[in-house]
Amino acid sequence: MKRGQNNLNFCSHKPNFHRSLSDLVFAHNVKRKSQISIYIILGLILLIGTSILLFVSQKKELQKQEITRVPEEAKPVHEFITSCLTQIAKEALTKLGLQGGYLYIPKEIERTPTAYLSLDTQNNFKLPYWYYEGEDRTPSIQDMQAQLTKYITENSKTCEQQLNKFEPAKIEVLDSIKPETITTEETVAFKIKWQMAVNLADKTTKIGDDTSIFAINLPVKLKKIWELANSVMQTENKNAFFENRTIDFMSANENIPTDGLKFECGPKKWHLPDIKKELQQMIQYNLPYVRVENTKYLPFEEKRSSYNTLAKDRARMLTNLEKGQSIEPPKNIPEDAYEYFKMRIDTGIAPTDLKASFSYNPDWGMLIAAQPIDGQVLKTNLGKGAQKYLPFLCINQWHFTYDLIYPVKLTIKDESAFLNKGYLFQIAFPVIINTNAPDRVFFGIQKFPQPAIQGDFCANPSDIIADIRAKGFIEDTPIATELPDANITYTCFNQYCDLGTTVADEGYYRLRTMLPQGCNNPIITATKEGYLPAKGTLIADKLELQLTRLKKVNITVVVHPYNQQDNQYRETTTQLSPNQKISIHTFVRGTQFDQYKEYPQETQLEIVDGKASYDIDAMLTSNNINIGGYFGEAVNFTYSDIADKNTLVLHVLEIIPHPSTTKQTGEMTQFLYTNEEYKTKLKPEFR
Repeated sequence: MKRGQNNLNFCSHKPNFHRSLSDLVFAHNVKRKSQISIYIILGLILLIGTSILLFVSQKKELQKQEITRVPEEAKPVHEFITSCLTQIAKEALTKLGLQGGYLYIPKEIERTPTAYLSLDTQNNFKLPYWYYEGEDRTPSIQDMQAQLTKYITENSKTCEQQLNKFEPAKIEVLDSIKPETITTEETVAFKIKWQMAVNLADKTTKIGDDTSIFAINLPVKLKKIWELANSVMQTENKNAFFENRTIDFMSANENIPTDGLKFECGPKKWHLPDIKKELQQMIQYNLPYVRVENTKYLPFEEKRSSYNTLAKDRARMLTNLEKGQSIEPPKNIPEDAYEYFKMRIDTGIAPTDLKASFSYNPDWGMLIAAQPIDGQVLKTNLGKGAQKYLPFLCINQWHFTYDLIYPVKLTIKDESAFLNKGYLFQIAFPVIINTNAPDRVFFGIQKFPQPAIQGDFCANPSDIIADIRAKGFIEDTPIATELPDANITYTCFNQYCDLGTTVADEGYYRLRTMLPQGCNNPIITATKEGYLPAKGTLIADKLELQLTRLKKVNITVVVHPYNQQDNQYRETTTQLSPNQKISIHTFVRGTQFDQYKEYPQETQLEIVDGKASYDIDAMLTSNNINIGGYFGEAVNFTYSDIADKNTLVLHVLEIIPHPSTTKQTGEMTQFLYTNEEYKTKLKPEFR
């Protein structure tokens, strides 16, 4: 049902119960009940007071554990490492949110196209479904903590490689990094042990041990976000909320035939592609109006009491109808009454300041089938009245059944995170209809096995010693050379191990190490700051991986105001207003390398130092409302395009006037995704 249409099929409310006890009995018991109530209140006060004291003492104990004692001469190093690790932790947390709690997408999901929502045409940016064919694929808090810990471990070399900036002090890493991730109600905390020795003026000071850990607290309500997302997923799997709303949409739209009877001659026909397009548009426009109870959402037009009165009026009308009495329809029905009664999800969560929104984009696809059908055409059954009485009467009747699958994305926003810059967490799940009915298995029947992050598998080496090298171009060198300090990891099905880094060894930079036992042809990955990650299959005992070099460039933006009505561009500007920002996502095709930047807060980007093809998505927002952007697929650059250049100029459209309704926003988004003329005109460039 589209915006502005009313539907009186509201949820029924039970009438108020009347007291059946006499006033005499009530008066007899009131004194005794009052005495009991006093004891109950005193007990509650005692319980609440005890809980508060326990919470405060636990918080103080946690703060006490996080206090680190760092000698004065080692504070600059300690502060630098803490700052560097904080940036890595932020990157990990951001990517975790954008991939639905999966920093590392399991192969079982990655290799199954129907198991994730592809957010780009090349299937490179994947959002795993939290529900798939009766299987609960929700990552647990413990799973996410393990992945965040792994990410920090893998990327800590970035910090280690910058320690030479503290010369003449010499910093020696004494032990491997040992991160620990802890999620609390309000933050994600990292306690990191990484023992180092700071040598200065013949004095050695140790940091990163039990008394001087690197403590990081990121103000992101990850635990509450997960609880909200999980509660939505459980409610959907139990009640098939989106399946039922989709069936409502189909039944309310005369362009989507389900059941009908008409007394007219000539068969009626519908084309399935037209039905699909109509349904996609209805879902796209209506899903943003779904609200999750107890979250921070756009208020309804009237007070709750007005809708409660409306529900009572409906109950009264039904009662009168059953009795054969007259029906007086309610007056002044709010335009959003259908949304209030039919498009609210009550998941049972406590009130929160988090925001939750649902969306569907036709570009994400939809599988639809109908019966009976002739090719792509749905036809009615045409009959005639009895020859004796009504030989001229034509009867058209029809009953069509549909099978349907489409994805829904839930986006949760913590607006207070990162000093009010905000944090996004998104998940996806399929909506499934089988023969005009919800077809959803209550999740929990089978739990998806999460890949092991690290464990006994890595501690059991075989007798195979592998020789692994990472090669790449370095500054002012025309020939690819072996690279030092490349981090090497080992993947075997759902097992993962850190093997170490490449070091100088008998005239080569390489890693010679024993491999875990029990796996043939494992996947070896090499990562190094300033290079694209490289993967290869280890067939024998030697492997050489070629890493592609990256180059840092500055970002500058040119905004092109554009009026769709007259197809005219206005005067450009390079200055954003204080309430505007641009969310930039770049992806290098054929790789797993993508970046997310918030301009103008972030003004640098890494690009391939050579020929490459990119998908570039940029969304211009004002007060968190989309007002334009640029979406380019397979944007190609050659080495000559970027040689001696240090700035990427990104051109974005600003739609004038700004969209003010969901329909206008959808039309703008469709234009940005599909219009090739502006994409060519505003292709990014290097200067």
